[in-house]
Amino acid sequence: MGWVMLSSIQVLRGVAAVMVVLFHVLGFQIGSAGVDIFFVISGFIMFHTNREVFGHAGAAILFLKRRILRVAPLYWLCTAFALWPKTELKTLAASVLFVPVRSGDGSIHTVLAPGWTLNFEMFFYIVFAAGLVLPRKYGLPAIVATLSGLILLGLATKPTQAALYIGPIHLFWNLSLDWR
Repeated sequence: MGWVMLSSIQVLRGVAAVMVVLFHVLGFQIGSAGVDIFFVISGFIMFHTNREVFGHAGAAILFLKRRILRVAPLYWLCTAFALWPKTELKTLAASVLFVPVRSGDGSIHTVLAPGWTLNFEMFFYIVFAAGLVLPRKYGLPAIVATLSGLILLGLATKPTQAALYIGPIHLFWNLSLDWR
């Protein structure tokens, strides 16, 4: 698991980015799969960089602190510029806390369009951190069971708009976890 393997992940990240750009700029529909690739990469990197800290005191808090400090400040800054001064405090609070908001037509979305992926990331960070509290032999199955349960709940209930965090999207993180 040296530099060669992780450099290939960087190449895959570049391919995913190009796919997303092609989707947004040219309407290249298969390009939306680039987001799914990003989710798989994210899950893989999280597990790869934390595989030895499962069950260690403070690992979950440290993990959450690092992820929030890496992801949130730029998102918060962009949210502030996008919302100020034309947005209610309630909407701003929801955005910075990674809580989706309901639009006038009843659909659930994020204030910043790309933020929907961060809502899922933050949710997965919480699930992953909860798994870090346990030794790896229990933590990893707990993460997979939680995400799989959400997938099954989503399939069973066929959520429309109200159930953002249940459904098949969690399969991408499940696919990224290394069971060795």
